[in-house]
Order: sequence, then C-alpha cells, then structure tokens
Amino acid sequence: MTLEAKFRALSQGDLPMLEYAQWLKGLADGLTDLEQPVNNSRKLLALLRIVNEPLRGMASMLKMKTPLPSFLEAQSLLALEESELPASTSVKGPYLVLVIE
Repeated sequence: MTLEAKFRALSQGDLPMLEYAQWLKGLADGLTDLEQPVNNSRKLLALLRIVNEPLRGMASMLKMKTPLPSFLEAQSLLALEESELPASTSVKGPYLVLVIE
C-alpha cells in the first residue's frame, strides 16, 4: 500500500484522538518528504472524515467553521471533547483492566 493510500485509508479505530492525529500528521509529513505536500485543509478533512461515533458531532461543527480551523486546533478540540466523554462512551484502546472483587 502506498503512503498516499495509507493517508486516505487511515481511520481512528481504537486509537485515542491525539494518537490518531499524530499518525495522520506523520503520514502527511512523509508525503511532504516525497514532494507530495499535504496542505492544512486536506489534513484537516482527513482528520474529520472518519472519527469515532462520539466525536462526529464535533467533527461536523468543525467542518462548518469559516474559515476552517487549523489541523492543530481541530486536533485539540476533538481531544478535549474526547476527554470529556463518559467512560462508557470513550474510545477504548488495547488496555489491560484488572477487576478486583
């Protein structure tokens, strides 16, 4: 799979927002290194395209802002929104949970 295809196919999945955004930025930086620069709008729309269900409302609001927010601003707002989600709806990663009865 090419770097461009990875950039277009990346979705949040089980990743926390900040980690997902860092993966996306890393792919965009890699494309820039290959002389295929990714501008802010393209990075932003890729970030907002496939976020997890609890963040879709915030993603929709960010898409409607005029002018569009920067990638960094959107990343921060989505991460803040994610941090305020109840534990039962937040993104779950591959974490070990120990239950003591």
